[in-house]
Amino acid sequence: MLRERIGADAATRSDCGISGLLSMKVLHVLEQSIPDTGGYTIRARAIVDFQRRSGLEPVVVTSPIFPAKDPSVSLEHYDGVRYYRTNHIPAPASAKSKLASYATRP
Repeated sequence: MLRERIGADAATRSDCGISGLLSMKVLHVLEQSIPDTGGYTIRARAIVDFQRRSGLEPVVVTSPIFPAKDPSVSLEHYDGVRYYRTNHIPAPASAKSKLASYATRP
């Protein structure tokens, strides 16, 4: 029944054991990401890569706190995944910590 509604190819498409029923985007909002190589970024990259190989379309947005080599770059691609950089957004002067910088944004 499901195969009839969405097509046999979509119902069976899977590289990693997850059915790719429909094209679905998954948004990841990260404080840090590649090209940094800390534990947090390696784990996040593995999750994003698994989702991509499973037929999903992961999209990553990084925090303004993420250190960029070139703050003017707002979009990068790694392994077919879009990484939107928000380094151009300044943290408010009233922010005294990372958490406060997010909580006090307009």
